[in-house]
Amino acid sequence: MYQAIDEIGWTGLHLKLFCLTGFGYAADSLILLLQSITAVSAAAEFHPSFKNGLTIAVYVGMLVGALFWGLGADIIGRRVAFNVSLFICSAFAIVAGASPNWFVLGLFTCLSAFGAGGNLVLDTAVFLEYLPSNKQWLLTLLACWWGLAPVIGAAFAWPFLSEARWNCTYSKLPCNYHNNQVCAIKYPFSPCH
Repeated sequence: MYQAIDEIGWTGLHLKLFCLTGFGYAADSLILLLQSITAVSAAAEFHPSFKNGLTIAVYVGMLVGALFWGLGADIIGRRVAFNVSLFICSAFAIVAGASPNWFVLGLFTCLSAFGAGGNLVLDTAVFLEYLPSNKQWLLTLLACWWGLAPVIGAAFAWPFLSEARWNCTYSKLPCNYHNNQVCAIKYPFSPCH
């Protein structure tokens, strides 16, 4: 099989696969970034007794996800495992944004990291499986997606995190559900504080 891949050489399919697995790598990086960005505001709103709970949740989820999907991919197939783990990552990351308390936020953060941890293992495996041997250096270049994702994510998050009406950290009032979320949703262009 590998001789046939070497004979075919580099094609447009490989470029698409590089971008696809790169986007998966970027999503894995963004799960860690989103957790670190939202943890401060979420802790200010929910007043948990353990402020590092989200950090623990994301790393436990990534560890269990890497073990589960890494081993499970050999049973159900890498393509299915890649797609399902990426779907789990994205679905639970979106649901985590509507969490009503600290425990639910930690649970959905852990579940999104479960998908991201599995996808992190599969990105390189899926890409390397179809790569010609003279282009295997591109596996190292795949890591550029890991660094590019936080730059793009931070560019989108910066206006929301630096504006006082969208961030409890800069408010002079006590942080609660109303002035942390509802205010920004109902009155996005007028200060609620």
